[in-house]
Amino acid sequence: MNKVITMTACRRPEYTKQVVDSLRQCTNSSEYKFVPFCDGPHDEVIEVLESVDFCDLEVNVNERRVGHTLNTHRALSRAFELSEYVILLEDDTLLSKDFLEFHEFCSKKFKEDESVYTVSAGHYNNVDKEYSEEQRSQYKRNQWFSNQGWGTWIDRWEEPGGIKEVWEQPETVAENVYRTNYKYGGWDGLMNKHARRGR
Repeated sequence: MNKVITMTACRRPEYTKQVVDSLRQCTNSSEYKFVPFCDGPHDEVIEVLESVDFCDLEVNVNERRVGHTLNTHRALSRAFELSEYVILLEDDTLLSKDFLEFHEFCSKKFKEDESVYTVSAGHYNNVDKEYSEEQRSQYKRNQWFSNQGWGTWIDRWEEPGGIKEVWEQPETVAENVYRTNYKYGGWDGLMNKHARRGR
């Protein structure tokens, strides 16, 4: 199976550079294909993305801004043409060194468990706290979605009525008022149980 990471980026070259630098230091990052999507032609962001030299690279640039939602859908669509499991980063998500190891473990362990819809390596804990090796490998199930360095499998992406079809498609409720459709209910997501800095 090809290993693919996609990323959305737009107008924040300093953040984008920090994310790319944190990805560079991840264990096994050289084994991945990196497929970032820049939302509109922003020269500084494109320069940062094109500077990636630690893995296979395919930079995609939208001719004009299409917004975060559509850019994310495009990034995921392209990445799933290349792999059965895709990791999505945003341009403000910093990674610990074991970020990819966590995804690799979960992508195998929970592939056949259809109750798990996404894997997220994000957390909302104290990053300065020290954790034991055993604690760092713990995860927890949540019945909500976290967009912090998340990944999912192609069968979840392509299922009828799933996120490929309803990815935050706005439904008009009244003039200039929209409701966002999510299909997260009924599935679990996995998250790191404890924060890690740098490991």
